[in-house]
Amino acid sequence: MFAELSSPEHLIECTVIPLQKILNLRTYGNHASITSRPDLVQKALNKEERNNFIIPLPSWISRFVQNLHLSPEGIIIKEGKKDRIIFDASFQIYPHSACPNTWTSKFDEPPIWYGSAFSRHLIRIWNLRISYPNREIYLWDDDVAGAFRLVKYNPYIASAFSAIINSILCVPTGQVFGGNTSAQNFEGLAIAREHLSEHFSNEAHHHLIAKHSNILDLITYSPIPPPATQFTKATADSNHKGVFLNGSSIPCNTPHHMFVDDNHIADIYPRIRLAQAASIEGLFRLLGFPEKHLRRSVLSEDKYFEQACGPIKLQLGYRVNTRSMTVGFSHARLSALSDLLFQWGSQRKSYTLKEAAKLAGLLKFIASISTWVRFLSVSLKHAILSALRCNTSFIHQH
Repeated sequence: MFAELSSPEHLIECTVIPLQKILNLRTYGNHASITSRPDLVQKALNKEERNNFIIPLPSWISRFVQNLHLSPEGIIIKEGKKDRIIFDASFQIYPHSACPNTWTSKFDEPPIWYGSAFSRHLIRIWNLRISYPNREIYLWDDDVAGAFRLVKYNPYIASAFSAIINSILCVPTGQVFGGNTSAQNFEGLAIAREHLSEHFSNEAHHHLIAKHSNILDLITYSPIPPPATQFTKATADSNHKGVFLNGSSIPCNTPHHMFVDDNHIADIYPRIRLAQAASIEGLFRLLGFPEKHLRRSVLSEDKYFEQACGPIKLQLGYRVNTRSMTVGFSHARLSALSDLLFQWGSQRKSYTLKEAAKLAGLLKFIASISTWVRFLSVSLKHAILSALRCNTSFIHQH
């Protein structure tokens, strides 16, 4: 599967890059954060090369590579998460400069489906509670390892997404994390996995549990609820009628909901175990079964066992509880917002753009369920954009 620019003419127009521009980009190098973790950078380079996600070349070769564009790399450091290297496909060395994300546009890509994935997942939980008012509902999710990298660039445009790190020219073989069309180009695989995994979530494919037992047997489950456990009920209506087929006692196949590369499922025990096996089978059927002597597994095993399978689980940053039928925020996220707001006293008259951007990022996550937070988030974003517009000339000079 290849991710390409819209047309050969567009390719020729945007990839004839002046030598002076290449020299300017080489002089700029990478963002300053890349020097803060040399151990992380070296480890990431080795991992990318080992997984055949990049072609490493001596940096001097960049002078002779056709259609080359160099973008800087940086490191995102977030509390509670692993530090990770990012490819800055939006970086413009001068205001009039082009960058990879100006050559591609999500507006001429196929429509995406993952925006509704979490809502569909919650609707599934509601329908399960209608059909099983007194049963434990288990939650699970898994994700694809190096998902965007699995969609390969056409060789003619791969060099336009290059970077130089530690005197190594890194030419990607697959999509970069930071490209504005990477998610759209992965969406076809995500939708295919949803349908294929749902097909396998049927008792006719019960043998898949044994087939993938080497993975499934390592999953931990929450303790069985005591007999006195109270479950919040769900009410059926014209749109939500439960999970049984045509009023029978036969449940429908477990649906799978992909948010980009994260697959979310919910079901009662033991059907959740079959759904887990079906999710693995659907992924391997599409992207290849494990052959570790040739390539890494496409299942992200380092994240697979981080949380237990149970009625309460952190999913996409939200705390989903199928016993109380509620969706909330993680303690870590609420604490981070509380700590940040505490620093913004009522008498404070000024703030830096970095402080405002950090606050806006946290507020955006919560704005979906709070009117006043949404208003504050929009106002803060407007203030940031106004400050940037008013100080454009100063920013360009520095």
